[in-house]
Amino acid sequence: MARAEAPFQEISMSAVTSTRSPGLVHRLLAFDPPAEAVAPYVALLLRVMLACFFWAHLYNKFFTKGGFWSWWAALTHRHAAYVPIYVLTVEFSCAILLPLGLRTRWVALFAIPSFFGIIAFWLNMGGYWFTNPGAEFPVMWTCMLVLQLALGDGAYALKLGNAKHPIKGRG
Repeated sequence: MARAEAPFQEISMSAVTSTRSPGLVHRLLAFDPPAEAVAPYVALLLRVMLACFFWAHLYNKFFTKGGFWSWWAALTHRHAAYVPIYVLTVEFSCAILLPLGLRTRWVALFAIPSFFGIIAFWLNMGGYWFTNPGAEFPVMWTCMLVLQLALGDGAYALKLGNAKHPIKGRG
């Protein structure tokens, strides 16, 4: 008694793939633009993501867990008053200036030292791992700020004043 073979075994894969156009996944994997063309848009995406983190953090600070004054009292209990002022200026400047692309490198450079203090605090309080509140999120945030510092303003950034250096162009 002869065994019946399945009809799909008789069709070769080359016959199937040659009759169909490349799928979306194949086209996306084949898309490889040069890094110079993509870098400004990566910087834009990073600016927007960082700004969203800062806006979420400000919302949390002002509208949850007892509000702003409980945060201020908790922070000034152990630190001088300039620490929460510095933290607020970092958060507001990053939340407002980063998505606009205004002085992006300076804003990122201004924010990085505050994160070193935050990382030291969380390493002392909760460690590094994801099981407890720890330093893993501030470390990631610091890495993103360093990356923004390296990438610069990126695409669709607002420019202030004359972009030329005053010494350039003089003979």
